[in-house]
Amino acid sequence: MFIKKAMLFIAAFALLVFVGHASISSHANDNNNNATPSPDFNDNSVVDIPDFLMFVESFGSRQGDAEYETRFDLDGDGIIGIGDFLIFVDSFGKEVPSDFTSPQIYNDNIFILPVSEDLAPGYPPLVDYARFFYEHFEDEFDFLIFVRNFVSGVDVDESRTPYFFRGVRNEVRGIGKGIDPPSNAHRYGSSERLQGVIFLVWVEFPQLEEGRRLFKTGPVLHELMHRWANFIIPSSSYAHWGFSSADGVVGGFDITKLMDHGGGQYTAGGWGGLAGPNRPAHFSPIELYLAGFIPPEEVPDLWVAENGEWLRDDQGRRISNQNGPIFTASGFKIYTIEDIIAENGPRVPDVSQSQKDFRAAVILLTDEKHPAKLDVLKRLSDDISWFCHVGDSGPDDTYRGIDRYNFYEATGDRGTITMDGLSQLQRSAGAKRLVP
Repeated sequence: MFIKKAMLFIAAFALLVFVGHASISSHANDNNNNATPSPDFNDNSVVDIPDFLMFVESFGSRQGDAEYETRFDLDGDGIIGIGDFLIFVDSFGKEVPSDFTSPQIYNDNIFILPVSEDLAPGYPPLVDYARFFYEHFEDEFDFLIFVRNFVSGVDVDESRTPYFFRGVRNEVRGIGKGIDPPSNAHRYGSSERLQGVIFLVWVEFPQLEEGRRLFKTGPVLHELMHRWANFIIPSSSYAHWGFSSADGVVGGFDITKLMDHGGGQYTAGGWGGLAGPNRPAHFSPIELYLAGFIPPEEVPDLWVAENGEWLRDDQGRRISNQNGPIFTASGFKIYTIEDIIAENGPRVPDVSQSQKDFRAAVILLTDEKHPAKLDVLKRLSDDISWFCHVGDSGPDDTYRGIDRYNFYEATGDRGTITMDGLSQLQRSAGAKRLVP
């Protein structure tokens, strides 16, 4: 077998390099070409060297052999041999078109929505996209999560559009937000269930940030928490915890790391004003209270820096010491949970009646320049399943040495979120389902 594979390897490079993309389609058409498997074995939308290396591993095998895999039997004769190799060579170096040019469901947890607009500049018309979504699906979703099919570091976004959460309908009292009328949801095409929409700028990050993922390393937890926080204490950054001890997914520091360096200068370890100090993090006590997962008695006091600012150099860069970035403040104000309730009222519904189980839909926005690709879809779909898993994500699931949390874990095993089952929620004129 080794000799056969070595001979094939040499022959392949002779054909690929010297013959080029020879037209040998007659071999491919000896059988039913419509049923021919794709030679894009790793689903990256192009037939290239990684596909060839995968093919070589099964070359020479036949049905019944341990090395045999149907996907490599391109001519369907039960043997992975020269006929299959010739079909592969004919496709080498070519892009493999994917049938993602119309709205459709992928793996029951992603709705692919091709749009005519260029996705690059500014904010997309999410209201229009949401209304289109509700033409195809029942009004059974608390959140719509729009993901732009851009890869960070590869696709250019000159407008530097940020991630965001946009509240649609709030009926919860005591969290610092007003009560919204049903007409807010009607605008998006929902009768009244939709609570908010999320826009995520990137679907993936470049290899230099290997391991960073939308659903696995914080962005989705962060934006979901904006459904409830922060609207109760003053902050230098709207809807974030800023220079406070909230220590959550939308900012704040760990009070146990707060150090007074004199002269109104402080550090609190490695943290950021917009995101948690060790993002990805689980929801902090004040976040869990506002989201309805714990009672007020379990929320510790919040320390909020007055006139908090980062200490910066002449170029505007943050100045740090061995304890972390330095910030300045004229002092701290302590907010007890009693203070928060006195100012905003108690949370209604309280923890005994609050919603604990949610449903969201992930909508992948694509355009002509950024079509959906199978390998990206598979990773995104797997990450969505991980995020929605009701249970421990595993002891080895870390990012930069920090534990990663799915939604269930982030709530302290108190809440769930569902994103699959799209095919069961289609209206009669719904989109077709694509099974990978």
